This record gives sequence, C-alpha cells and structure tokens, in this order.
Amino acid sequence: MGDKIIKFQILADSDGYVTFQCPYCSNTFKLRVDECQEDEVIEFFCPYCGLADEPSSFLNNEIIQLAMDKAENYFIDILNGFSKNLDRSFRGNKMIKVKTNKIPKKGEKEVFEVDSEEVISELKCCSRHIKTTISAKESGLICPYCGVR
Repeated sequence: MGDKIIKFQILADSDGYVTFQCPYCSNTFKLRVDECQEDEVIEFFCPYCGLADEPSSFLNNEIIQLAMDKAENYFIDILNGFSKNLDRSFRGNKMIKVKTNKIPKKGEKEVFEVDSEEVISELKCCSRHIKTTISAKESGLICPYCGVR
C-alpha cells in the first residue's frame, strides 16, 4: 500500500500567524507561518516555560483532531474501495453472496485562526516574530526558535 502523506492546510489569522500549544505548560502562542515552516526549525521552545520539543508536539488539539479525521477518511476510502472490488468479484456467483455497506466518512472541520488580542513581538536573537499576551511580552519571552530569553 505504501506510505501516504496526507496534507492539509490551516488558515492563518489576518497577520499570518497560527496557534501552537506547549505540551508541558499548555499555554498557547502564535508563530508566523513563513517563519515556523523553515527547514532549519527542528525544535520549538515554549516562550513561557522554556521547555523544548519537536514542532509536532506543539500542535494544538484542534489540528491533531483534523489530522486524525483525515487519516481515518483515507483509510475509509481504502476499505470502501476494497468492498466495492469484493462485491464485483463475487457478483453472479451462486455459491457465495457478498453484501457490502459503504462506510460513511467523518466530517472534517476546517481549522482556521481567528484574530485575537495578542500582541506581536520581534525576537531580537533571530529576527523572527511571535504573538503572545501583553503580560507575557512584558514579563519576558523565551524565543521559540533558539531558547534565548
């Protein structure tokens, strides 16, 4: 069957940012799409607690659910195709009767960012940008890309 990469799009907010969530402290922050998709980004640091992990660990529950729904729908397509072929193979056979039902797909809720009250900060260490709450900005942020405060 081979490996299949299922791609989907998350629509950014009006400033071009998408939400991430720290797997350790659960705080959310937004990063610019063009900056967080760069090839050299191999881990993120939480701007609040400073702990690091691979970027996929910072995906929020809404994005994870969409990915799971897309993967399940892909598998359902494979099963429905198999059932259809099985039905055709035994059509007209008087010894074996096959009755197949099509499995319904899951609804895929589109993920899009809404504009919120966060403020944009330019990170001096690596000239990238982040959106956080005003209080987080004032208390000092940790760079999600290099871990510098």
